[in-house]
Order: sequence, then C-alpha cells, then structure tokens
Amino acid sequence: MKKIILSLLCIGIYSLSNAQLLSEISSDKPVVIDDVEYGYMITNETTKEAGGKEMSRYVVTIYGKNNSTCLKLFLFENRSFLGSSSAENDLAKFNCINATGQRLTSKGGTVELRPFYANAKVPLRGTDGKAVNQDMKVQIGYALRPSESVTRSIIVICPLGEKPKMQVNPIFNPPTF
Repeated sequence: MKKIILSLLCIGIYSLSNAQLLSEISSDKPVVIDDVEYGYMITNETTKEAGGKEMSRYVVTIYGKNNSTCLKLFLFENRSFLGSSSAENDLAKFNCINATGQRLTSKGGTVELRPFYANAKVPLRGTDGKAVNQDMKVQIGYALRPSESVTRSIIVICPLGEKPKMQVNPIFNPPTF
C-alpha cells in the first residue's frame, strides 16, 4: 500500500513540475513570457479546395523574440527523462486549433534557437604524451540574444472564412544573463 501511495505521489509531483504554460495568441496580440514575445503573423491568404470544399489557406510566420536587454541562454539539459518529444533547441511549440491538416499542411510548428559557443580550455595529450590545455570553441547550449527573433513559416488550412486560432507552448524558460 505504501508503494502505491508513494508512486502516486511521485507521479503527481512529476506532472506538476512538468506542467507547461499554454497561451492563446492572436496575430495582433502576442504574449510575453519572461521577456520573450511569442506571436505570429499571417503573410499570405488564399482559398483552396480541400476534401471537396473550399477552405482558407494561410501562410503563417511564427516567432519568438527576446524583448530584454539581456542574453537568454539555454544550457544543454537532458530532457529525455522529462518525457519531452521536443528537440533540444526548440524554444516554443505553436498549435493552430482550427487547422485541418489537409493537403499536406501543418497544424502547428516550432521555432528553434541558434547554437551558442564559448571558449573553453580542454585538457588534451600532446605529442610527447604530456597533458596540455588547449583553447577550443565549444557549444554550451543555445541562445537568444537581446532583440533577436527566431522565426519559421508554416502553411495551415482552416475552414472557409476562419482566421487561424493559435496557441503557444514555451518549451522551457531560460535564466537571464
């Protein structure tokens, strides 16, 4: 009985600690979380036939922008134990609630961070077998510099006359440096 209660308690704590923030956004009203602005812009709108009826087809640019004057640094972390299916460089996942996914279009997408490198002293063995420290440029994670934006374009098909209804789910929040 104690094992069952302990297991349920662990599952509850795990679920709460990994709860992700899901926010609805509109094209004219992005959301700002920890100085990072998440939003989207409709860059093209047409109508297409899909499934025997006319549908609205949109090219949507999703983005994340650092609005602070500080670097947002995302150090490497092992997210496999968190049950996350996201790539380690994903900043946020966007979902279009009313997208149909017809005609090989998407129902959402992610914006990805750029690698961040730093100089480090790496211990190596010299030709004579002695230990030497050598300066090397190594990737320590991913970063979003001040005022930098990361974007991606996706194509969504929605019912005729409906604008895309989007949600954003930040993958994780970085410390500010």
